[in-house]
Amino acid sequence: MQKGVNTTVDLLEVIDAMDIASDTIRFFVNLKNGQIISLVQGENFSDLEDEEIDEDEGDWIPEHYLPLPDRDDVNKYEIMQDFCYQVDNDDMQANLLNAISGTGAFGRFKTAVHCYGIQEDWYEFLNDHLKEMAIQFCEVHDLKFTYNPRQKAATRQK
Repeated sequence: MQKGVNTTVDLLEVIDAMDIASDTIRFFVNLKNGQIISLVQGENFSDLEDEEIDEDEGDWIPEHYLPLPDRDDVNKYEIMQDFCYQVDNDDMQANLLNAISGTGAFGRFKTAVHCYGIQEDWYEFLNDHLKEMAIQFCEVHDLKFTYNPRQKAATRQK
């Protein structure tokens, strides 16, 4: 596969794409211009707008489009489990681990972190993990990147 030598991507866009990738949406980086594009289930490269794709490309993944890590590569269950194990409170850790077992784990986990008031810790943990994965992806594929982190919302004072 072609490398992205001299291609610069926005790391935040890569992180966001990895975060929302699913069975129905795939993301790619254009190795010519660093643009991130998405295709939903049933779409192919011929469905893209003219400004998003070269006119001579057909119904296949062109060599200069590199797939970003997908849902299978970004194992959010494993990330949730890692988060649970780093929680210092034994009771909270046990409850979080219990929440992620079985069907409906994601919903129960989300409810649990909100009930414990540690949702910001979870989102920071997830973002840090996705950022590291995105950096590794860029390094493996010789992509340069820019990174301008989002500013945290100001805490409301009572």
